Amino acid sequence: MMVLNTDFDGTADGALSGFLRQAKEQLSQGVHRIQLVGEHAYVGALFDEAEFQRAPALSKWAVRVVHSIRGANYSTAVFGTMYFFWWVMRWMLDPSEEHFDEMPEWLRPVPNQLFMPHPMILDFFLWPALREYVVQHPSLHVGMNWLLDAAGTMNCGWSSPPEEALCKNAGTGGTDLSRDAKGYISNLQNWSLGPSFRKYIPNADALVSIRAEP
Repeated sequence: MMVLNTDFDGTADGALSGFLRQAKEQLSQGVHRIQLVGEHAYVGALFDEAEFQRAPALSKWAVRVVHSIRGANYSTAVFGTMYFFWWVMRWMLDPSEEHFDEMPEWLRPVPNQLFMPHPMILDFFLWPALREYVVQHPSLHVGMNWLLDAAGTMNCGWSSPPEEALCKNAGTGGTDLSRDAKGYISNLQNWSLGPSFRKYIPNADALVSIRAEP
């Protein structure tokens, strides 16, 4: 069962729903899934133009989305954010049991996403309790300043240099996250928002993890 999105995907130019629609059309016309999706998120495409050019379409799309909300920052938090977009959109394009199972459990759709219309951007947000809450409150679907604050302050606690989170994928030659880094970003307890988020959502601390410092 797929999520129930409204026509508005939460972006000004339909960057989410537009890609999904076009990619599904290409798949129906016989374009090979690997050509569109790839075997992994090409994380190097975030900072390497040559890798961006040879990356599959889904990784290119994820890079553009992440750059639009996080900027071209070189950090493990940005690498992880790209993977979240890649995991969820891959499942939307090809809703197989394998793709569902490969997403972190907390990133999978919550019941409200399946039965209540909502902007598509909410499907990519990390904290399931907040997704449940926001989907139920249509007033939070307009403007979404809370989401802008979250995108700007979201971070993970990876303390090693960002390059230590990276590796070359043996099968594709593309830059991927290491096994340790994937395990780290897949633990929701390692992610948090800045304290400014509290002014947007009542009882925010019950829904997300908020740091003491920005």
